[in-house]
Amino acid sequence: MLVARDVRVHFPIQEGILRRTVGHVRAVDGVSLQVERGKTLGLVGESGCGKSTLAKALMQLVSMTSGTVSLDGLLLDAGNTQQLRAYRRRVQMVFQDPAESLNSRHTLGEILAEPMDIHTIGDAASRVAMVQQLLSDVGLVNTPLTRYPHEFSGGQRQRIGIARALALKPDFLICDEPVSALDVSVQAQILNLIMDLQDDRGVGVMMISHDLSVIRHVSHTVGVMYLGHMMEYASAEHIFAHSAHPYTRALLDALPRPDPRLRHRPRTRLVGDLPSASDPPSGCPFQTRCPQVSGRCREERPLFRELAPSHWIACHHVD
Repeated sequence: MLVARDVRVHFPIQEGILRRTVGHVRAVDGVSLQVERGKTLGLVGESGCGKSTLAKALMQLVSMTSGTVSLDGLLLDAGNTQQLRAYRRRVQMVFQDPAESLNSRHTLGEILAEPMDIHTIGDAASRVAMVQQLLSDVGLVNTPLTRYPHEFSGGQRQRIGIARALALKPDFLICDEPVSALDVSVQAQILNLIMDLQDDRGVGVMMISHDLSVIRHVSHTVGVMYLGHMMEYASAEHIFAHSAHPYTRALLDALPRPDPRLRHRPRTRLVGDLPSASDPPSGCPFQTRCPQVSGRCREERPLFRELAPSHWIACHHVD
């Protein structure tokens, strides 16, 4: 349904009174992905790898330096205001921090009715009924519409964020760390809610998370990002059972295992910090931390190639 090809987002670094551009932060550097209708793509990676920037680029909240995005085969032209308006009606986003993404000066009723007002859906009376139905869909039945965001708990605010994203009945939903700040019991409720809504409405979902257990629970396909690049991309089954990239294996090995016998199992450990996106290493972006690094890795960037059917990887040493 949604296809992104070679998306790049480079932010200029400017200095001096004349604001000369002296470099760029390569937040996203040539990422391609696709999401089918009714399926979930899980996107994982360390903080600073470009996941949220990619999500905002797909929403056109930040401008792409290059690349293309298409929805149901229709290529998005960000300069076409009318087309962008129609695109945003079909593609919505649940933000990471509901406390920051909900207007503290608006009531619950105003927050949920605003998307309908912007896209001229219904009249004032019908919008109240639609808002009540949205709250019912996310498990907030009989909630007063005059309450403000600060009067709700974290889990309730996240449900409100999901309800707002669903107000326009989108075909595609981008969820940026929707449960990272919530208690485990509330996390399960929110994830199950998203999955139920997906089953009911056939919505395509891109789920961004640091938590691989969350990704394993909800995803059909998984993409692993590092320093603005896609390192491995495959079905969730392949990623968790047959991961091939050293970075993916390191992320999986960092997962806690509730079995004392696995305490001393061999694991891939990452050493050092994520390099700066303004001064990325030459060759493979992972070469400064990879346990399998070679001279070729330091000189030549690996191609993103198909290792097996629907299993893509960017590594010189995986055959």
